Amino acid sequence: MVEHSEVQENARAGTQDSSSDNFFIDILTGNKENASSRKLLVQKVLRQLIESYGFNRSDIEVDYKHRIKGSNPNKIDIAIFRPGAEHTNDNLQRIIVCKTQKKRDKLRSIAEADADLRVLKELLELITGATLGMWTNGQEEFLFQVERNRFEVLAKPLGVWPVPGEHTTDLERTGGVIQVGAEAEDLEDALLRCRQYLNRNLGLDHKDSFKQLAVLMLAKIHDETRPTGERKFWIRGDEPFIEAGQQAIAQRINEAITAAKTWQPNLLARGWDLNLEPHETARVVMELARYSLSETQPRYRTGAFRAVARSVMDGREGRYPTPLNVAELAVAMLDPQPGERIMDCSSGTGTFLAMTAVHLFKQKLAALGTTPEEATFEQIRQVQNETAA
Repeated sequence: MVEHSEVQENARAGTQDSSSDNFFIDILTGNKENASSRKLLVQKVLRQLIESYGFNRSDIEVDYKHRIKGSNPNKIDIAIFRPGAEHTNDNLQRIIVCKTQKKRDKLRSIAEADADLRVLKELLELITGATLGMWTNGQEEFLFQVERNRFEVLAKPLGVWPVPGEHTTDLERTGGVIQVGAEAEDLEDALLRCRQYLNRNLGLDHKDSFKQLAVLMLAKIHDETRPTGERKFWIRGDEPFIEAGQQAIAQRINEAITAAKTWQPNLLARGWDLNLEPHETARVVMELARYSLSETQPRYRTGAFRAVARSVMDGREGRYPTPLNVAELAVAMLDPQPGERIMDCSSGTGTFLAMTAVHLFKQKLAALGTTPEEATFEQIRQVQNETAA
C-alpha cells in the first residue's frame, strides 16, 4: 500500500503511476483505487474538506456529471451539495476544480492564473445554484464567491471559505468566518506556501523568511487565547485583494503582534519584527487565518512547524532536528507526568518539549475516554489548555 508520505509527495510532484501495486483507500468511499496524480490530488482536497472543514461525505461527489449541454468539461472534479439533498444541479453549492501541474517556483496572483481559472468561472456561471468555487493544483489554491445580478455573474476572490452551515453573508462579518482545526497535511501545506511566497516571490533568504513567519505564528497563538470579540488575526471576504482591506489586515496584525510580544516579552530577540508591506502581510495571513491552532492536534502543529523550520536548520551550521519518531519514543520511555520538569538539551525546534506535550495531550484525552482521532473540537481545546498549563 502507498504510505501517506508517498501519496503526499506524489501529489505534490505531479507524478503518474497507476501500477497494480500502487493504490490508496478512497477517503470518500472506502474503496481501493489505483493511484494517479489526479486521483491523489482529489484525495488531498477531500481530506481537507472532510477532516479540516467538516463536510459530510454524503454531501460530496467526485466527477459529478452536471449534464449542461455545451459545457467543457462535462464533469466537476469535486461537487459539494446542500446537506442531505439530492445530488442535482439545483442543490449544488460549491464547485472545486483540481488540475495537476508541475510545481511552480513562485506562487501566482489571480490575474497571473486567469487562463487556468476560466474553467471554474464558466462552471460557476452555468450552474446557478453554486455560490462558492475553488481551483487548486495541490500547490496553489484560489477561492471565489459568486455574485449574480441581472446582467452578469461575477466570481469574487476570497481569502477563506465558510464552513458547512455558514452563509456567504458570514464572509463579511467582523471576525471573519469560523476558523477550523487543521489536519496534518493541510496545515503543513499552508505554512509551506507562506514560506514559498516569502522566499521566492519576495526574495527573502531562509532566515529572514523564517523570522517573518515566526512573528506571525506567535501573534496567531496569542490571539487565540483572547476572547473571540477581541481577536485580530482574521480576514473578511475579499480583504486580501483590495488595498483598503490589505491596510485593515496589516493594522490588525500589527496590533496582534504588539499584544503577543507583551504576553511573551522574552521569547523573540531584538530584530524579530514583521517587515512586510500591507499587501504582503495580507497574502501570508490569508493562509493562516482559516485555521484554529488551538483546535489542531499538537503533533500536527509540530510536524507543520518543523516542515518550515527545516529551511533554517537542516544541515545548516551543524544543526539537525531530531526525528519526530525518535523523540516520541524517548518521551514514551520516560513517561513524563504533569508537574515534572522537562529539559530539552538540544533546544533547536523544541522537538522533545513538543512531543512531551503530545504525550500529556494523549494521556488527558484517554482520561476523558477518547483519542486524538475521535475527540471533539471542544475536548481538544480543553485538553490543549490543560496541557499548556
